[in-house]
Amino acid sequence: MIQKNKPMKLLYKYLLLFSAVVFYSNLSAQNLKITGKIKGNTYSKATLSQILHTESPTATATIDAQGNFVLQGTIGEPDFYWLFLSDKEALPLTLAPNQDIKLEIGTQPLQIIQVSGSDELSFLAQATAGDMAFRKQQDSIMSEYQKHPERLNEYQTELNRLETERAKYIESECLAHPEKLSCITLLEKLDFNEHFSVYDNVIAKLYDYYPYNIFVSRYQMMTQMSRGSAIGKPAPELSLADVSGKTVNLSSLKGKYVIVYFWMSFHQPCREFNTGLQQIVKKYEGKNLKVYAVTTDVQVDKWKEAIAQDKLTNWVNVRDPNGMFSPDGQKYGMLRPPVCFLIDENGIVIGRELDLNGLQRKLFETFQY
Repeated sequence: MIQKNKPMKLLYKYLLLFSAVVFYSNLSAQNLKITGKIKGNTYSKATLSQILHTESPTATATIDAQGNFVLQGTIGEPDFYWLFLSDKEALPLTLAPNQDIKLEIGTQPLQIIQVSGSDELSFLAQATAGDMAFRKQQDSIMSEYQKHPERLNEYQTELNRLETERAKYIESECLAHPEKLSCITLLEKLDFNEHFSVYDNVIAKLYDYYPYNIFVSRYQMMTQMSRGSAIGKPAPELSLADVSGKTVNLSSLKGKYVIVYFWMSFHQPCREFNTGLQQIVKKYEGKNLKVYAVTTDVQVDKWKEAIAQDKLTNWVNVRDPNGMFSPDGQKYGMLRPPVCFLIDENGIVIGRELDLNGLQRKLFETFQY
């Protein structure tokens, strides 16, 4: 059961972990050396920066005409870094102290071709190459679609199959190597909401190895709070009062497709979102689609005024008097209104944390137009 103050406890835990990571990293800083060669080099400078501290480079080096460079610096615990080769081009690296690493880097696209001195980077390079093989197949299908748009359904089916296989590949690689912090880099190639089960499975394993890493802890918190409303799960029940004071259960709309929409009347982005959402709902009139709109407004009069001004009377409008961090709201995760969840006619979550573009894509997949 979700406790009322659980979100704040999790945030407090997150801040404590961040402080601990910074403190212990500074205490245990040790040497690192990276000797690199860039094939087809057009760069002049290499800069290594911790991802959370790009304003304070760990090391910098000049790249010679043959593409050679040597970076030397000190780092603490295993963590994530950017190897910047220009202001806009950077290679993600997972590094640990006391390593003497040799890299060969390709530029089209920017990637590790060969590596020695780091099992972590060898794993990342190999797994990334496997992921890129799937992406090349997907790009090839998209090119064919441009030539034959009339075959949309055929190409979409094949793209979906490849995406499922790609997600399974990344999951299997990470679960086979849960001690590799680079699994985070691989996971982030997948959409968190579309592939929640992959994140959930992998992060649970990673957390055993890296409970104090800020990125692992962040995803552990996200998966913990999102578990109840994951895609494929029954939508968590909501029982809230509408504008007349009558309690309306979300489950009472079972048999219809439902957009569960979280918003706030005083938040301008939400008011703009209302307009776009109305247009989307109008497009699917006659498709058994309803909006269950949840506001976290404290002021009832302002909420009712916004409903009238934005012409939202065709929605099921309800209010959660406990605000953003209420037990009801947290059933759907750490919400940042405006945000939507899409529920099918059987009460199953089929889309989560959707913006307007994401909602339109999901509705197109569902209704095929």
